[in-house]
Amino acid sequence: MAQEITVSPVIETVRRNEAVEILGAYRENIYSHIYDNNEHRLMAHNAGMRMMWRKELPLDRRNFRFEKLLYDKGRFQLIYSKRSRQSQIIYGLPLNADGEPDTAHAVILDTMQKKIGENFFDISVAESDDKKHVVAYWIDPNAFDKNELYFVSFDRQFQNIKKGSVDLPFVQKRAAFHSLLISNSGKLYVVIAEFKSQQKENAVRFWIMSSENDFRDYEHMELKTESNIYLNNVRFKIDNLNEYINVVGFYTEGSTSNRAAEGIYFARIPFHSSQAEVSYYEAFSPEFIARIKGDRKSSKNSKLYSFIIDKVILRKDGGLLFVAESFYKTYRTTNYLYDIYGFPSYNESTVIYHFDELIVVSLHPNGKIHWKNIIVKNQTSNGDYGRYSSYQMMNSGAFLKIFFNEKISSRSNLIEYTIDVNGNMSRQVLLNSRSYNVYLMPQYGRQISVDEIVFPSMKKSELRLLKLNYHLD
Repeated sequence: MAQEITVSPVIETVRRNEAVEILGAYRENIYSHIYDNNEHRLMAHNAGMRMMWRKELPLDRRNFRFEKLLYDKGRFQLIYSKRSRQSQIIYGLPLNADGEPDTAHAVILDTMQKKIGENFFDISVAESDDKKHVVAYWIDPNAFDKNELYFVSFDRQFQNIKKGSVDLPFVQKRAAFHSLLISNSGKLYVVIAEFKSQQKENAVRFWIMSSENDFRDYEHMELKTESNIYLNNVRFKIDNLNEYINVVGFYTEGSTSNRAAEGIYFARIPFHSSQAEVSYYEAFSPEFIARIKGDRKSSKNSKLYSFIIDKVILRKDGGLLFVAESFYKTYRTTNYLYDIYGFPSYNESTVIYHFDELIVVSLHPNGKIHWKNIIVKNQTSNGDYGRYSSYQMMNSGAFLKIFFNEKISSRSNLIEYTIDVNGNMSRQVLLNSRSYNVYLMPQYGRQISVDEIVFPSMKKSELRLLKLNYHLD
């Protein structure tokens, strides 16, 4: 499959450690967001990866906090908050395709009161799959006598604002807020997890509360595991097409170890039901686990311990596909100075980041495994927060492509795996970084059309963007 590779000229940055977020494309423009703790800039490149314009986001630098920049079809939603000694105000500002404000003033979405000295609110943002509905939500960090989730929902123009709160049914401190989802109709789903112990490592039950208004009244669903079975890495995904909530995660039987995985758990809950229509467990075979670990012999009691479910893709028939990556950190201590007795008096600890194998699994609507694949990689680095490690995925509908650096080096090859709908897989070296004068950060890449993906590159403090176009039309 032929592909066209286009690299942008060097993009001027103000600071060395600025981050870049690829937002998407509209007509001839490709949009990205460059930022650090204090400054945020919006950029537009044309199809030839030449910069069209760059603008600083209209943020008052005094006591502001950037929350989220959402994008869809040439329009942006800037969400930020301002802090004072006794309040925190959430604002929304719509921007057009030229990065200019659509309104003269930002919209006040909500105001939270606090006492002097109390903690500020950490705000999260979620949007529906069709990007027509958005919700900002937070938990009051200063309320120790009750657990309450606050939210404000709105549309793409910061209109139809709805505010509300949800009392979280925590049970003997063994439960915690898990996630908040919003459907294409604007309905909210709040997920609470109950764990085996207060360490909150292995879930035994989930509550799902849903409401189309401000939660003055709501529907209640419950998802409970079988006896002596514990779940981790659980992801909830709304299937708007088939009107289900799909649930996928790892399970272990009788184990108290965090992130242990013996197999896959899958559930499907109809929108207007109080219980799951499908609840299915399927164990990994000992041979499959041995292949991942590189063991010559398989063992009945083997488990996986470091895998995190990262991406979930819905299938049209009600099944799903997910990608899980092995990720963990190790630490190395180096002693530099010793006292007169020979004991170390100064040392330095180094964090080593490990991004290893990928598991790609396709599940039928009944939860049974359709196919599963292992992609072998071994990425180890320190001092870079793992920014050049991990992977990115491109979904054309007919196949998946997975990209990652073969080695953590500015001379690395970019590896491409292609997987079709039946799980057939092929591998190729797509490009050599040195040949294009780039050092790609695949995990920060983004698919911008059915056949295009853009990756940022940071090499010797020089920022570039690289675009792949497969010309599938």
